[in-house]
Amino acid sequence: MTAATTPVRRSPLEGAVTRRAASAAAVAPVVLAEIWPLDKHVVRGLGDAGTAGRVVDDGPVAVWRLQPDESLVLFPPAEHAAAARHLDGARSTTDVSSGSTLLRMAGPAARAVLAEVCPVDLSASAVPDRSIVQTMVANLRVVTARLDVAGEPAFVLLVARDEARYLWDALSEIGAAHGLVHGDPVAGAVPA
Repeated sequence: MTAATTPVRRSPLEGAVTRRAASAAAVAPVVLAEIWPLDKHVVRGLGDAGTAGRVVDDGPVAVWRLQPDESLVLFPPAEHAAAARHLDGARSTTDVSSGSTLLRMAGPAARAVLAEVCPVDLSASAVPDRSIVQTMVANLRVVTARLDVAGEPAFVLLVARDEARYLWDALSEIGAAHGLVHGDPVAGAVPA
């Protein structure tokens, strides 16, 4: 008989090169950081058609309503009990935690950086705060949620784990001209 073990969580961005100290992030025009660790579950069968394309918060749980009948439920690893009401009773639930990565790009220049690698209009009028768009970013399929932070534009990008390093590097390269700095990982926090 073997003892139960806790899975080892490793970031796909472990060892990524950063250009500046994270302490500069407080005054940077754009900050790129990973949101990690965070459990992610695709849920079908508990949708709310009235909130499709929106992010809905429920305490420590964020529910990204991707389509009328499909949601992505995000929560810190220790918050399974809080997430249970969004997971229990669903037609299907799939844990995609190990297959995807979340990056946050925040600051006054965040939209300008994304405009160089995303064909979708991400202006405030086209994509208001708490909206979700599924689009291409740097030639990758990305689910993007606009989740402003302290009145500044912020975008959370959900990308496949094996493409996360490429997206990180592409955004870092494009963002350098806009004053991008790398922030410390946002550990176990729901994007809000």
